[in-house]
Amino acid sequence: MTRLQPPWSGQTSWHVARWGMAGWVETAIKLVAIFFAITAALDDGAWAVPASHRLAFWTLSAVTIAYVVAVADRWIDRELVALAFVLAMIAGHASLVYAMGRAEWPARPVRVFAGLMLLGDLVKLATFVHTGTRVRDLPRAVPIAMTAVLAALYGMVALAA
Repeated sequence: MTRLQPPWSGQTSWHVARWGMAGWVETAIKLVAIFFAITAALDDGAWAVPASHRLAFWTLSAVTIAYVVAVADRWIDRELVALAFVLAMIAGHASLVYAMGRAEWPARPVRVFAGLMLLGDLVKLATFVHTGTRVRDLPRAVPIAMTAVLAALYGMVALAA
């Protein structure tokens, strides 16, 4: 039985991986989404999640927690860009969750954020499918399925907004 040992990348020191054009496009799209989320969180307003939007609120809350767990994976792999990006993703998601908790629902920022995150994940899916890109020693289906689930969740949040 082969057991993967950290770091997954085989690197013993911190490094920057080769992301390729699609990886940087995905990152840029999601950074714009994060900007919209943080901007929405800076608006004033009373805090009370509207009943009609609780599913979107709790879905995005769960995705935020998942990204917190992803920090450990990025730390073990010792990849600088991935670690910095997952921290930015946590800030963006947490900011939007905070903004979504207001009595006055931030529909536009939620739709823009979720739509851009969906677009970024579609770029990632296309890269996985069309280039054969692999994530460490995982079966190809695992990152494809994980990304597809995230894309579906973002799509649901965008529609629910």
